Amino acid sequence: MGPVVSRQQGKTARSKQPVADVVPGTRRSPWLIVKQVFGRVINHGCTEISGEMAFDFLFAIFPAALFTSTLIVYIGVPADFVSNSLDLLGIFLHAVFRQMIEDNIRTLVASSTGSHSVLTFGLLGAIWVGSSAVSATIKALNKAYGVKETRSFLRLRLLSLQLMIGAGLAMILAFNLLIMGSWIEDQMHRLLPMGHLLPNIMGTLKWPAGFMCAAAMAGMLYRSAPNCRPRIFEVLPGAALFTILWYFLSEAFGAYVGNFSYYNMMTGLLQGFIVLLLWIYLTALFLLIGGELNAELANGKYADSSTGS
Repeated sequence: MGPVVSRQQGKTARSKQPVADVVPGTRRSPWLIVKQVFGRVINHGCTEISGEMAFDFLFAIFPAALFTSTLIVYIGVPADFVSNSLDLLGIFLHAVFRQMIEDNIRTLVASSTGSHSVLTFGLLGAIWVGSSAVSATIKALNKAYGVKETRSFLRLRLLSLQLMIGAGLAMILAFNLLIMGSWIEDQMHRLLPMGHLLPNIMGTLKWPAGFMCAAAMAGMLYRSAPNCRPRIFEVLPGAALFTILWYFLSEAFGAYVGNFSYYNMMTGLLQGFIVLLLWIYLTALFLLIGGELNAELANGKYADSSTGS
């Protein structure tokens, strides 16, 4: 006869096992999943965390602009290239913001002087503040999956730096493809030999290419940021949801830039700042919503199973 286990001992043993919100294998309707994800977003404070991320990302813009301006002086960028880049920047930035950046860069370029301390401060400031925003994302995704953070502070900072650089490059590329694809195509037709014979390349490729860049960025964050190791196919639903939401957000931002750029300086500066902050905030919120969707579909699989990887 095997060992006798009391009813109380059985209850204690069963209570130590992680319990999923829904019995594994149970089929759930899309509406139920939406309700569960919405509840997760509210209970985990995603709206507050998104505000923290938006503030950090917005605050990182200024040291990044300072670093870029000083770097232009150090590497001796030609004036024509600077002028063309500023014209390109004016396509998707409000005229007031563009003028502020242009005045700063032109002043530095004209002075032909730069400071090592300014260059270093700009770089370190952008890295530190930007990585702080990624650290907030890591905490939010850990909460979504129900895992504890066991990685060291240094390892988290290095991971945040890697994710910030990778995600930043992917988002810049995706944003440029979606918002500036038509402009790039016009320049190709105008500058390249026989350009008028080229098909509508950017009009055909900018949407799938932009979607792939945004989805790759989100998938990279969803897989690498939390202190567990979701499989690639497990992060695809959240990445797809984020990409769709971010596409409509970027379209709205592009419509604003294209149709509401005629206000005076005070009104334009205030509205441009608010719209930029709102765009960053909603991007962060959509990113967390996608992470909550992945965690909900995982159904408690990674709860209390921190791997430290």
